[in-house]
Amino acid sequence: DGDSAQCHDVIGATSLVPESLRAGFAPLLDFSDPAKVPYKGDAWWVRANELLLTHASRVLTPETVRRLVHEAPLFGTSTQPMQLRPGAARLLARLSELDVPVLIVSAGFADIIAAFLAARAVPLGSNVRVCSNLLVHDAASGQLTGIEPSPPITGCNKQLTFERNRDWFTTTHRRRRDLLVTCETP
Repeated sequence: DGDSAQCHDVIGATSLVPESLRAGFAPLLDFSDPAKVPYKGDAWWVRANELLLTHASRVLTPETVRRLVHEAPLFGTSTQPMQLRPGAARLLARLSELDVPVLIVSAGFADIIAAFLAARAVPLGSNVRVCSNLLVHDAASGQLTGIEPSPPITGCNKQLTFERNRDWFTTTHRRRRDLLVTCETP
């Protein structure tokens, strides 16, 4: 449900990242008093990305991302671990079987979403595109070197989804005339 952990909660909760990152994330993830949230709008994501690049560039490797979706406890205002909505795995599997295009849009991180779905045996076939922020890693060391796109995908700018995925809509799926939109909160 809407109270489960999300990508940033998972990173902020794990002991796999330095305490300095968890301490920096703590005020960002504390929504108990919205008036005290230190950054508003897109600035929240910009600050979170700065913290990741400053405090976790050496440890937030692709392997760490795969591990943290299994190990992260509850954190912030989340009341339960990161989870799929009931029926989502079956729906995604069926859409994959039928080769129905699926665009997952998130202000989180594509790497965490893909690792989370893979850990639950949810297929991410060629019919699926994840439109989310991407952790960029050095190919040799695995170290985090950047986060794309810039500006980041946030809860405040998802209206740019079509522009960011124009090729997917206009080339890959140009024959499709219908669109089903579901959202992350009920």
